Amino acid sequence: MEVKLQFAEKILKHRKSAAGSVVLLIIILIVSFILWSGSILEKVSGTLDEELGQRLYAISLLTAHLIEAQFGAAAKDQLDFYGFELKAILNSVKEENQLQAVFLIDENYNVIADDNLRLKLPEKRTYVQDDSFCLKRAWKGLTTASPLHIVEGNHFKSAYAPVINDDQEIMAILVVEANANFFDNLRAFNQSLMLAGIISLIIILLLAVFLYWVFMVLLKSFEIMRRSERLALMGQMAASMAHEIRNPLGIMKGTADVLRELYDNPEKPNELFDFIPYEIKRLNRLINDFLTFARGVKLDKRSGNIRDTILQVKKDISREHQNPQIQIISRISEDLPIFEFDADAIYRVIYNLALNSIQAMEKGGSLTLKATKTVEKDHPYICIEVIDTGGGISGNLEKIFDPFYTTKTKGTGLGLAITQQIIEKHGGWITVESEENKGTKMTFYLPT
Repeated sequence: MEVKLQFAEKILKHRKSAAGSVVLLIIILIVSFILWSGSILEKVSGTLDEELGQRLYAISLLTAHLIEAQFGAAAKDQLDFYGFELKAILNSVKEENQLQAVFLIDENYNVIADDNLRLKLPEKRTYVQDDSFCLKRAWKGLTTASPLHIVEGNHFKSAYAPVINDDQEIMAILVVEANANFFDNLRAFNQSLMLAGIISLIIILLLAVFLYWVFMVLLKSFEIMRRSERLALMGQMAASMAHEIRNPLGIMKGTADVLRELYDNPEKPNELFDFIPYEIKRLNRLINDFLTFARGVKLDKRSGNIRDTILQVKKDISREHQNPQIQIISRISEDLPIFEFDADAIYRVIYNLALNSIQAMEKGGSLTLKATKTVEKDHPYICIEVIDTGGGISGNLEKIFDPFYTTKTKGTGLGLAITQQIIEKHGGWITVESEENKGTKMTFYLPT
């Protein structure tokens, strides 16, 4: 069973890596497509802008030549006398080429003639001043297309061509304007493409988060199953071993007691008679740890105040491990509520954590037992902290609650595993913070 679980977990990890690679590849492809599409649209916009400029350049140049051919004999100040004839030409050019506007202006931006066949007073079109560079070139005799303009949200492009009479005088400047609102469609398409890409990325990221969560849940389930399988086997082995070991230990203890009665001199007690009972007691404690962890903790919850339990731990730990260089401090809130918990089990948890702290302070320090009310995950909890100023934990903090993992030269490595088991049976959890040569803080939470 264990081998099958390991094989299934290995396959799941491979699939997790494969799924992560596929998601990453899709994200790269989507981003690449968005960037590629944006560059293509930019090139298309540039090409259309250039084509439109060349078209307006040709139209303005040909129209200017047409006007010169018919009215070239006129003087510089006489061109406005041919208003209706000019309007007819300009209107025809506008209709044939689907332009926005075609008109002639003088040096003061006054309209000499435009494409409107209805007669009206001359007007100024000062907005062409924005193309002062192009106008200067036109007044020098050069036909020029302007850059793309945006006025009140409308795109348009212009071309300027000089109209020259027979005396080589520039009579006016022909202005040809074309609507370029198709750029709005390109921009809208580009924005839609960007929006679709962003939405796709969000969906892919949400899918990736969901897949990660699923894989983590499955891997955790496999770990729990493997752990349960190991514990079940350990429980069977521990139960049989406990029976086989405890019988000889009982005989050894009885024999040691008989030897003490026969040979120990009360006036001159020999400490050798204490070694065997002490070691037998230690072996019994180890067997109890194995049985407790393998079979699981059974709680006997009763209403009580955890303040009493903490103070009892402080009293016992001070008496059993007297060290003038270690100061034991308790900071317990006065408003701790009465709630249901297993007092013996929690006593064991706090005592073990405090004992670990004392063992970590060989050169002295301070041990603080702290308890406060708190709210975690929208629920009330009691937060209990065991803080020391010892040497810290040098091992891997993520593994210290694993069974049989220990950073000490002595011990089975089951103490913290049983501690975590007791706390989780209460519906709480435990965390650890440690820094070498600065100390360790063990924090666990119990629901009230």
